[in-house]
Amino acid sequence: MSFRLLRLHGFRGLSLNLLGTALLIAACLLSDTVQADVKKADQAAAADQTERVTTTRTESYWCTKCKRNHTRVVNYIVEEPINISVEPTTEQPQPSASKATEEPNTPEPNIAEKSSTPQSVTVSQQSSTTSVLEMLNAQRSRRGLRSLQFDADLQRVAEMRVLKMVRMRMKGHPPGSFAPGRYEGVGWTSNSSPSEIRACYTSSPNMRAAGAAMAQGPDGVYFAVVYR
Repeated sequence: MSFRLLRLHGFRGLSLNLLGTALLIAACLLSDTVQADVKKADQAAAADQTERVTTTRTESYWCTKCKRNHTRVVNYIVEEPINISVEPTTEQPQPSASKATEEPNTPEPNIAEKSSTPQSVTVSQQSSTTSVLEMLNAQRSRRGLRSLQFDADLQRVAEMRVLKMVRMRMKGHPPGSFAPGRYEGVGWTSNSSPSEIRACYTSSPNMRAAGAAMAQGPDGVYFAVVYR
């Protein structure tokens, strides 16, 4: 009899151990599931707080059919965060029971606060970069040199350089690199005519491509042409 009781007691202990292990595994699985649901909810909330904004940009390109530069408008889609502001709710005062007539409860007008952000210097990009390249190619053609081909990478560098010239009010070469370009021409004129683009001209026969940018500053028009 004592031998049978010992065997039964050992079987009960083993069953309790297995039951405890199963409960521990179930608790871990439930915790992982809850964490995954919370992560999905956070990702969905972050996605709801962004919106897609379409911006446009004018760029030049070289046409292989007519062998000329043209301009086109390219649309870019940018995701921007949505600023959600929640206005606090104020409790309306209860009308007094001692008054014979109730006065209308007119809300006070909301006065919009003016932004204290300082106004930045606005620089308007000119869309006539194609005409700049055409003028440079016309000068090179009169001297028997090959025409310059449009290069999108060089144009982006030229845009950054001309914006730096406007911000620094510098009518010469701004500091910094103009890579991947090998030569840079800059110019400035007090009027809006691109006739002073002659200052950006180069007669080097080794230059085969270029990117041009032209920006209107507060004191005139700035030019930058990057060659390679």
